[in-house]
Amino acid sequence: MYQLDFPAPEHNGVLGAFHTLDIPLVFDNVAAPGSHTGTSPEARRLAGRMADAFIAFARTGDPNCASIPAWPKYELDRRLTILFDTDTRVVSDPRREERLLWSVAPYIKPGG
Repeated sequence: MYQLDFPAPEHNGVLGAFHTLDIPLVFDNVAAPGSHTGTSPEARRLAGRMADAFIAFARTGDPNCASIPAWPKYELDRRLTILFDTDTRVVSDPRREERLLWSVAPYIKPGG
């Protein structure tokens, strides 16, 4: 499990790490038009880390590599999640409050 916490630099970071911002980071193309990541040294470093992890996963089925801290398998009892940001780290249950808030209204997909 991963979570992107690196905020898009546009509008002073007010948009945060929005949906799809991880794509140019994973493919290490932050300089591409429309990437929204900026080309700061921090963005380039993070892109390198994320790309290395995704390449390792594609090659071996395991995202662990020298570029990131040890990324454990996700298990419900601990919910260990890697947070990709300027300080990439592993935390337990990073969105606990949000998860608990929504747990009272379970969603069942129609037709499934």
